[in-house]
Amino acid sequence: MPHNPTRFTVVVADSLCIPYSASAALSQRYFNQLNTTSGLAEVADVNSEGVVGVLLDDVVGINQDAFETTEGKSSIILDCTLDEQDLVKVGSGGTATKWTDSQTVNQTTITGEATAVTQPATLSIMTVAQAADVAADRGRVVRVVGAGATGLGIYEDITLNATASDTDVDGAVQFTTVCGAYMLDGAVLGAQSVTITDDDSALLMTIANATSELAADIPAQSREGYANILDLLGPNGDATFVSVGGYKCATPTTFTVERLTLDAASPSADSTAAEYRYIDRIFLGEFTNGGSGSLKTDATVDTSERIQGRCITPGVYLGTGAIQVLG
Repeated sequence: MPHNPTRFTVVVADSLCIPYSASAALSQRYFNQLNTTSGLAEVADVNSEGVVGVLLDDVVGINQDAFETTEGKSSIILDCTLDEQDLVKVGSGGTATKWTDSQTVNQTTITGEATAVTQPATLSIMTVAQAADVAADRGRVVRVVGAGATGLGIYEDITLNATASDTDVDGAVQFTTVCGAYMLDGAVLGAQSVTITDDDSALLMTIANATSELAADIPAQSREGYANILDLLGPNGDATFVSVGGYKCATPTTFTVERLTLDAASPSADSTAAEYRYIDRIFLGEFTNGGSGSLKTDATVDTSERIQGRCITPGVYLGTGAIQVLG
């Protein structure tokens, strides 16, 4: 399910409201302004007034010593769960996320599952079905993940037949490789497995009955990206692939897949091109079978200049409210 930013009742303290000249040359990225009509935060326009949480590193051509800090309070949107005393930085679209001075471990150990997956012989659409009809599984969505003709990560959601789950349902997206699949609702299947086949009816992947995924790990340690790029490590000399599915800062409510290529070094490594706010799954069907690795946020950690405040009451995913920011 989409991992969307949600408002919470949270108090964040520090110098968050920084006025500046409307004529100044400013970068739009990371800006968050108070809407004086609604009382809520919104992504700021370039050169707008009343910006909350400006990063000084994003200000172009201004004497930073001329900035003044003013007291005030504003409502903003929280991008992750915050605990009491967590330091806060600006995340995707001007939201508040956690500032960290160390890597966040998303999964301590990832293990390759390449032999659990057969690759299509040619560019092919996917077909899903169960061997026999299971009433409780009718109409459920199977998310298939892999790569397209360009080699970039792609996915498709294919819905099991709504009246007989053993009826073949064809997708529309063409895959050159596949690296994992899972039931989108996260619930286990009933008495029958789901098979995923290609144009030639060759079996590529099977999500076994009483399970919900194949080669699609939910990060075991943390799913939070905290607006960082992700670092992948693998075995010495490995040049295979691991794909990451989640929500990037640039597209915070849109699920995307990024395919990483290990560089055959010792240890092998790669990093995402994008900063992530949330990691939904790690796909291991193209990663050397039995190979071991890890996924963490970037080794280049947040600088102290990015600290925008401190959470003084916990914020958790409990519903809607307001984040109160005190200057």
